[in-house]
Amino acid sequence: MIHAFKPDPVSNRQEAWRFYDFVQHHPESLHMVTWVKSPWGIPAGYRNMQGSSVNTYKRVNDEGVAVLCKFSFEPKQGVKNLTAEQAAEIQKHDVGHATRDLYDAIERGDYPEWEMCVQIMSDDPHDEQAHLQQR
Repeated sequence: MIHAFKPDPVSNRQEAWRFYDFVQHHPESLHMVTWVKSPWGIPAGYRNMQGSSVNTYKRVNDEGVAVLCKFSFEPKQGVKNLTAEQAAEIQKHDVGHATRDLYDAIERGDYPEWEMCVQIMSDDPHDEQAHLQQR
């Protein structure tokens, strides 16, 4: 999907159609799109930001058994978001507010923490994916 955000090689402009072209050819991206287009807001800072792996990783144990994994990170400080208006007001005065907040919190000993979560799925055929294989 990163290629969908690359600028046009001729005009050097990002074109919205590239993102939607990617999405229409990759229905599995719907989960990510619901996050990108959600009304949840803009993360208030790095300490209150959720994270997740873009890719699915294949992990194989010593016995050769494979599973598929996705990783997510939940801030122990809680999730906090800003509206577009709040973000614009803050960034009028400090475009590096998220970095400043993180630095200041570490300086005062208020170390940020995230809980690492792992979603695991067996690496074998799944009937619920049959419709994807018919393309």
